[in-house]
Amino acid sequence: MIEHLKVRDNIMEGLREGRLEGLKEGKKEGLKEGLKEGLKEGRKEGLKEGRIEAVKEAARNFYANGVSLDIIAKSLNITKEKVQEYISVN
Repeated sequence: MIEHLKVRDNIMEGLREGRLEGLKEGKKEGLKEGLKEGLKEGRKEGLKEGRIEAVKEAARNFYANGVSLDIIAKSLNITKEKVQEYISVN
């Protein structure tokens, strides 16, 4: 009977250790995946913001060189309202 209790205790201890090890490993993998996904999204967002800033700068430069709002809008594939917004903000 005592041997059965020792075996049971060893099994339970093994299960606890296995569960803890699994949790640690899962947390580690989760953090790794989260960081990877966060970097990917950050890059995508940064590129998008960079493109928008480039269009804003181009609109301002065209306007400063006397190009009409219609031509700026067509050239940059944006609305006239966006062109007006971009040239009025410094």
